[in-house]
Amino acid sequence: MEGAAAAGQVAASNLSWSSPVNAAKLLFCRVDFQGPDADATPSSLTSTSGDGFKLTGGGAAIPIFTDLQFHGFGGIGKTGMWLDNFENGTITNIRANYCDTGVKWTNSPNANVWNTGLVSENRACGFSISGAQSSEIINLTCQSN
Repeated sequence: MEGAAAAGQVAASNLSWSSPVNAAKLLFCRVDFQGPDADATPSSLTSTSGDGFKLTGGGAAIPIFTDLQFHGFGGIGKTGMWLDNFENGTITNIRANYCDTGVKWTNSPNANVWNTGLVSENRACGFSISGAQSSEIINLTCQSN
């Protein structure tokens, strides 16, 4: 993983992954993604960051994410956690704050379960979902976005 910082942290250089054609399970547990705006407030976010984490699945990636935090990805139009075209995932205890958009699901994110999360103090949008079918979101708190 490029840009690795201390154990359990990923430095501000972004992480992007594209799934192979065959279904792949992608497991991430207890990782903090810290962007360049980690010490900012929503009104003082810069436009320098990219997306914190972007998963482009091609319908083949099966994300299994537990205890992830995305903090300080405040670039205009940028997202803390962006999941694009993924299915059958389990996402537990995700936090996203001080980003332009906290969490974004796009391009048929079908049959996923997100259980427990906090999306707060993001500039443009806390949580954006587009084109999903049969996904469940349980116990999500969106506040001050």
